[in-house]
Amino acid sequence: MSTMPAMPEVTAAQIERFLAAARETVDAVPHCWLATRSADGGANARAVRSSPGAAAGDAWTRRFLVRRGSRKVAEMRAAPRVTLAYQHT
Repeated sequence: MSTMPAMPEVTAAQIERFLAAARETVDAVPHCWLATRSADGGANARAVRSSPGAAAGDAWTRRFLVRRGSRKVAEMRAAPRVTLAYQHT
């Protein structure tokens, strides 16, 4: 017997509305949190200014400027999966 509550049914329309709201937020908010895995296995997060990727590219691709020799670049090279967290009122 599981103590977890039942997962509600999620429709394709609900998912599309959620993704549309997320895209609007990403487009509207110029700064986000960039979280990377640290060398010791923890996490580092810092605010960065993001901008869209190439015009013909994926709508979810974001770019941000950093120094090549920065710790965040070293962390992204060691563990390329990062988290970008956006907040919009």
